[in-house]
Amino acid sequence: MKKLLFPFIVWFSLLSALAQEKSKNNGFENEDIYVSGTFSYLSKDYDDEEISSFTFAPAIGYFVNNKTSIELGLLFGSSENKYFDIYNIENIYNVESKTTNFGASLGFVHFLNPEKNSLSLLVEQSLTIV
Repeated sequence: MKKLLFPFIVWFSLLSALAQEKSKNNGFENEDIYVSGTFSYLSKDYDDEEISSFTFAPAIGYFVNNKTSIELGLLFGSSENKYFDIYNIENIYNVESKTTNFGASLGFVHFLNPEKNSLSLLVEQSLTIV
């Protein structure tokens, strides 16, 4: 059994070695496009307050060179706060505030080690209008 297993291991090893991508540049290149974004949700209950909020912010980036990109994004968010009135004996929420946010952002992202398929550190500066 060991004699049959060894040739298969060698054969699969050679196939996987030959299947590796041959590329001159392992990092991002000029005119590459990527998609990023954030999503956050918060729900917190206190003794006399209830808070819930969410934010969704998708973005798309375009590389102007192999380390720097321009990023355009949108922002959607909502929050709701409910408070107890301290003089209300029945403990009914009677003060409520709701907000909804829409916005856009423009940012510049500089990747410190832009290698594909690896963790990349970055520095980002953006302007968001809500």
